[in-house]
Amino acid sequence: MTVSGIDALGRIQLEDGRQLPADYRSFTHGYAVTAHRSQGKTVDSVILSGDGMQKELFYVAASRGRHSVTVITSDKERLQQTVGRSMARTSAMELLRGTMAARRMVQRAAAALLRSVSKEIIQQEVHRLPLRKERARERGFGR
Repeated sequence: MTVSGIDALGRIQLEDGRQLPADYRSFTHGYAVTAHRSQGKTVDSVILSGDGMQKELFYVAASRGRHSVTVITSDKERLQQTVGRSMARTSAMELLRGTMAARRMVQRAAAALLRSVSKEIIQQEVHRLPLRKERARERGFGR
């Protein structure tokens, strides 16, 4: 909150339009930092403003509070969805496993297609065999 001024009656005017009574005397300093900047720090209370934060960032921010954590959001469903997503990078081994799995899947699909096509060709040839034998006899090659 930022104080914009004090009016003639001693009331404290805030930048956002709110007004505090003239006898209001209880102020506590607070500091705002990003979740990244908060890593490694521990404080008594945390107020977390998050409409969309991935899992790791939310954990870092929420785990800084020793006694309390308050989460403020304008879209609870969106926060739940985004906190469920990880921003962790895929490791080389995970990429390799994914590539190998995709390669195996393509190989299996190609093998299945080849089997299917082979069966079809064999069936066509089996149906043509009597016709070929008859033609060979007509040309004098058959017994």
